[in-house]
Amino acid sequence: MQVEYKARGSEMKRDMDLIRSLLIAIESDPRFDGSVLIRPDEKDNLGIVGVTDHSLEEIDYHLMMLIEDG
Repeated sequence: MQVEYKARGSEMKRDMDLIRSLLIAIESDPRFDGSVLIRPDEKDNLGIVGVTDHSLEEIDYHLMMLIEDG
């Protein structure tokens, strides 16, 4: 089931594959231990495999969803 959200004035759908890629990367990379804020200006700066098909806005939005959901 796809859920639509509004992000910065545009509709965005939750992408479970992107969420899965982000969670796997966060869990396995010591840079994402929560001690510093990581906010890249380019998606390649994250070093996360499987996100190249997504815009930086999509990645940012999905990261914010993960943060809000704890």
